[in-house]
Amino acid sequence: MYLGHAAANVRGVFAITRAASPAILFIDELDLVAPIRKGGGNDVLIVGQMLQEMDGIVDRRRRVFVLATTNLRENVHPSILIRFTERLVVPLPDLQSRKRMLKILFVQAKIDFLFSRDYRLLRELSSGMSLRDIRNWLALAHRQAIARAVADGGSAA
Repeated sequence: MYLGHAAANVRGVFAITRAASPAILFIDELDLVAPIRKGGGNDVLIVGQMLQEMDGIVDRRRRVFVLATTNLRENVHPSILIRFTERLVVPLPDLQSRKRMLKILFVQAKIDFLFSRDYRLLRELSSGMSLRDIRNWLALAHRQAIARAVADGGSAA
């Protein structure tokens, strides 16, 4: 029933953007919008519509700048990727950056063991993580500490 609705939505978004031209169209999580085709359904229709819109088949007179982000570039359809003339890769944070991020996050969470052995261990264990990964990791640890404290009948502090 909904086959084709997503492609129509893509067409609609580009139409709105062209009407406001010159304009910037920002697509977050491009890997979800234009994934590598898996053989049918909405994915094929969406990618096909994206290709038409990005090639300017509908109206070349309008100026639209398309900006997109993804954490999974390898999952974006290659035909879509080549439509982007510029690519900026933002690497994961190095050890010093993770140190600064952890310090800020710990201060915000009022954690007082910033320079303890545990802190240094966290810096090492967070290798390969983004800021979002580290935040999620610390939030999970916080929830688990609260659950343990409640189960023990004590305080999470």
